[in-house]
Amino acid sequence: MKKVFFYGSLKRDGFNFKRFASGREKEIVFVQEMTIPGFTIYNTGCTYPAAIKCPEESIEGEVFEVSEEVFESVSNMEIGAGYICGLFDDVIIFYMTKEKFKHRHGELTKEKHVGRVWEDRMGRR
Repeated sequence: MKKVFFYGSLKRDGFNFKRFASGREKEIVFVQEMTIPGFTIYNTGCTYPAAIKCPEESIEGEVFEVSEEVFESVSNMEIGAGYICGLFDDVIIFYMTKEKFKHRHGELTKEKHVGRVWEDRMGRR
């Protein structure tokens, strides 16, 4: 099992979490809520956000222990969308570089800046 930090659509109430967790309750286990310093969240203009390195900010999310199979599925989706894989302590986080964000989603503007927590289209955190 690997510890992975989920924010945005991969949190428990997010549509991507439901996609990966359906029928795999023993392979994706909630550990704790967590705040990771050094990142902020930007709106991609799609149905999911992107964490970007930002030394003076932090983001909120959830840590899960996931099976190798779930990790591979999530990793393929995230890397396919332009994210890279990093570590905070012993927890894996997927985030996007500023350059990759600009290439895929345009400039990092104040209007696209979300901050600590992504709210889905239903307004839930």
